[in-house]
Amino acid sequence: MHATSMYMWGVQDTDLLLRKTLQEVLRTSDTRNFKFRWQLESVKSTEFIQTGLRYDTRNWDDEWEHIVRMASTEPSMGQNGLQ
Repeated sequence: MHATSMYMWGVQDTDLLLRKTLQEVLRTSDTRNFKFRWQLESVKSTEFIQTGLRYDTRNWDDEWEHIVRMASTEPSMGQNGLQ
């Protein structure tokens, strides 16, 4: 989001407006088209092909929820409490 803000407006998005808007759209709007396009691109990626992964509906839904959480403006805690 930082790079997008810098490209579009030439300023840093210190209020995290782009990130907040992205998460709002991903949480509240009909995201079927976003999810479908994301799934198609994921399946075509070399990492996906090389690993031979086969996802079922639950796996795709879990991955999508992870992406929506990553769009959050809240700091996330990783392993061992690292941000």
